[in-house]
Amino acid sequence: MTYTLYYHPGFASLAVHMALAEMELSYSLVHINIPEGEGRERSFLAINPHGQVPALTTKPSKTGAEAIALTQVAATLEFLNDSHPGRGLMPEDPAQRARSRVWLTYLTTTLQETFRRFFHPEDFVDIAAHEADVRRTAERRLGELFDWIEIELAKGPPFMNGDAPGAPDYLFYTLARWGRYLSPAPANRPATGDLLQRLEDRPGVQKALRAEKLA
Repeated sequence: MTYTLYYHPGFASLAVHMALAEMELSYSLVHINIPEGEGRERSFLAINPHGQVPALTTKPSKTGAEAIALTQVAATLEFLNDSHPGRGLMPEDPAQRARSRVWLTYLTTTLQETFRRFFHPEDFVDIAAHEADVRRTAERRLGELFDWIEIELAKGPPFMNGDAPGAPDYLFYTLARWGRYLSPAPANRPATGDLLQRLEDRPGVQKALRAEKLA
């Protein structure tokens, strides 16, 4: 199976990009300039009707296999894990895999969703004068969430995924990058900063960052 990842640098698609690179899978990249409106073009909407990244399409290596298009970062990461068992994207032990899923779910439904309010308050109120309140509340809440994550990371293990990095770690790295606009930034918290550095030391992570011109 080979893959095509539709991405924009630093967006949530970065987590999938890191996973593909770390798993040493065969993939190509297509840049969709979301801020410039390319996500609304008809050709891309045929792949992801929400006009967002990531979108991951498959090119089957065997005749008769079905090509698919995936959206939503958590579902895409779980698909890659199920399609390539033993590659370490999520733990094989059921209890440890459940813990990894807890992190992945928390990051997508809580942390990432709060960032939406921080970056796009206009999506949550009808009156423009209220946008500053939404953003300010989101910023406070983000600080609380990163404080809690810092406490949990300090307890160990070395990665959210367990003893080795995996799906939740790649998503957390991406979201922590978004947090560079916060004070304090997530990277300035000790346990969080250590996790981010351990991830940056990974060759696949570096490959993805360089490809997106983020390193």
